[in-house]
Amino acid sequence: MVYVSKYGKTFHEEWCPYKERITYPISMYEREALKNGFCECKFCRSTKGLAYRYRKQPIDGLESFYDRVDDALCFKTKAGFWKLIWYENELAWHLFHLNHGCFWEDRPVAHMMRRTFHRQTDMQPTSSVAKIAVYIQKHDENYKRTDGDYHKMPRTSKKQKKYYQQAKKRARNKSVRNVYKILDELKKEGEKV
Repeated sequence: MVYVSKYGKTFHEEWCPYKERITYPISMYEREALKNGFCECKFCRSTKGLAYRYRKQPIDGLESFYDRVDDALCFKTKAGFWKLIWYENELAWHLFHLNHGCFWEDRPVAHMMRRTFHRQTDMQPTSSVAKIAVYIQKHDENYKRTDGDYHKMPRTSKKQKKYYQQAKKRARNKSVRNVYKILDELKKEGEKV
């Protein structure tokens, strides 16, 4: 359902702040509004409008923000910081991710928006923000379930096996770095004596 004014020529979504300016809003289906010559509100369909919508109607565990620089819709969760960028030539959203280790809870959102994101390749470009929100929630659930331990990761599908191998490799590299760090500290202590 969308809302129109008796005198205007645009239609607005339920959450749109411009809908509040209509004295006596008339509700109708979007198809019907388009058929009657109404055009969609530019704010409702903009990235800034979507950020406003998800701030007003939050999805469980997702805080939304608008990034003016990239004209992107951003979500903050416990497991990461997400950025959705609209590609006009594809008419689809692309999902980008900033891992939990790359941001801190106490840092301002503007600081996190300027960090380096990586493309979330297992989420195909889509025109539906709702599908992306579901993907983000599932991603967070998996992160909480494994709790940083790659041994707890599922390994039934090819994709899951691939993620398991990547996590295993990251854990091995981290342990090697820790050993080198300890050796460097021992070397420094030996030089002092």
